[in-house]
Amino acid sequence: MSFDEGADVVHVDGFPQGLLLAEPDHVAEAPEAYDLLTAMACLPDESADLIDSTAKDHYS
Repeated sequence: MSFDEGADVVHVDGFPQGLLLAEPDHVAEAPEAYDLLTAMACLPDESADLIDSTAKDHYS
């Protein structure tokens, strides 16, 4: 997140709570990490199928 005043920060989603990172090295690494996750992610339909298949394998 960028603001008009102050340094940029990164919000990392998690359970049961997220984290707010302000360390400059972490903030600088975040765009590359996000880009890598985006590039490796399944398409939405593929994600739904993978979740369904995994749930059936582990909970059936």
